[in-house]
Amino acid sequence: MAEVGSEQPRPRSSDRTGFTLIELLVVIAIIALLIGILLPSLGKARDSARRTLELSAAKQLMLGYSQYTLDSRGELLPVYSATSGSNAVDFPFWSADVYNDLGTKIWDAGLGRTPPGWTGSPAVTGYPWRLAPYFDYQVEGALLINEQARILHEFDRSNLDELVYTYNTNLAPSLGMNAAIGGLPSFSFADSGFPGIPSIGEGFGLTKIETENQVAAPSAFMVFCSARNAGQAGAGGFLFEEGYFAVSPTNTRYNELDVGSFGNIDLRWDGRSVVALMDGSAGLRSEDELSVRFDQDLNTLRRNRRLWGNFKGTSPFDPAP
Repeated sequence: MAEVGSEQPRPRSSDRTGFTLIELLVVIAIIALLIGILLPSLGKARDSARRTLELSAAKQLMLGYSQYTLDSRGELLPVYSATSGSNAVDFPFWSADVYNDLGTKIWDAGLGRTPPGWTGSPAVTGYPWRLAPYFDYQVEGALLINEQARILHEFDRSNLDELVYTYNTNLAPSLGMNAAIGGLPSFSFADSGFPGIPSIGEGFGLTKIETENQVAAPSAFMVFCSARNAGQAGAGGFLFEEGYFAVSPTNTRYNELDVGSFGNIDLRWDGRSVVALMDGSAGLRSEDELSVRFDQDLNTLRRNRRLWGNFKGTSPFDPAP
């Protein structure tokens, strides 16, 4: 027995707590391995969340679009409107005043032109500002989603040129409208079909869709689709990196580097696009489901004709029912 007041023996070095260098290296290696396993899952979760936001926005746009159609007694909101007399023959002017989300009038229906200071601006040619009142002008989350919304959010809108902002939002919403609805000036509505695409033009002419009763299958007819642009920008260089106000039928293969290769459609979700249908539903479509190429089987071609609209003319397959 130790005497009272005597010193206790000091612990040996092997009794001390702590990690050796080897143990620390093993722990670091395990952490690095776990990070390597988790990062792809986190990336997929992020992409899934972004895709869900776009699907939600597509449904929100369709709610507004359906209300517009109801208010217009079956007349569909067109993808494009004339702003000058040269296009007014084929494309009517907007029939009501149009405002942006800042409360500025950008189209005067009574005068049939843009207000002073906006003369010549294409800021109202597309669908976005005409549809905006139907979702209470919530630009972020409806017209501009994910990357588009982030870019806008980083700008101080109070110091941003209003014309530049209004024009670019009109030009490049995240979702483009089916160009068959009201049409685009670059399209030909004659039986010859699309300029520059003879394989479709030979008997695969596009019929301009103007009223709800022209849509044979609302559950199959596309109104909105994920879109992309060619890096266009308005005055001052304000730029949205994705999005375009219209998407078009195409018979060419999708090329990630060539926007014009697939009618401004963007297959940004693992090779698929968000698509909103006339019945209000939204989902994903692949390249083959969106293309009208003749190298597909007849059932796919018929399905895609219903997706894009009513087609007419002589074709190597029966008209879509």
